[in-house]
Amino acid sequence: MSQRVVIAMSGGVDSSVSAALLKEQGYEVTGVSLQLYDPIAKDPACRSKTCCSLDDVLDAGTGSGIAAIYFGGVAKTVKTYEIRPEFSTLAMKNISESKLTNIEAVAKDFLDADGSYDVVHLDLQIQTEHVTHAFSLLRSGGYLACYTPFLEQMAIVVDAASPLFREVHTHELIEREMTRSKRGTRPSTSVSHSGYVTIARK
Repeated sequence: MSQRVVIAMSGGVDSSVSAALLKEQGYEVTGVSLQLYDPIAKDPACRSKTCCSLDDVLDAGTGSGIAAIYFGGVAKTVKTYEIRPEFSTLAMKNISESKLTNIEAVAKDFLDADGSYDVVHLDLQIQTEHVTHAFSLLRSGGYLACYTPFLEQMAIVVDAASPLFREVHTHELIEREMTRSKRGTRPSTSVSHSGYVTIARK
């Protein structure tokens, strides 16, 4: 039986990415948020099934679609790009099953994306051109969020983002199982998993 986690959803990118990562690691995740205004009054296009932050999100590296689905629960619109046809087909199926109507899946390269967004999320083999293109798509004050599994990829993101964005922060995510016995409680001796999330603000 999977462990249950309740996560506070702020409407920003950090909590959405955290929820998606927990879900991918096998946790049963429930997102909660406070809706302190009437979204329909601010924007009739808002659906009452979401907290409707009024943000437009571009997600790239769709994979199974789980991150796009989480963004779809907190954002006004989500456009998700996946260059691999087999993954795009799977993601479209999963997104359809989520019953969210504010997500558009596109089977194309992220570098072909256009428009303007409040949040760009990259979970792919990130190169300098991806960061540069993300910057061109973001509105002033918008956020770039990048998940990278390796230090080398994280360095590419930070080096490319630092001259462009006014704020760049990277955090290591570590999954480490805890064990408890009669002698005491300590981290498991098994290998932990690390990943890196970089958040940059335009």
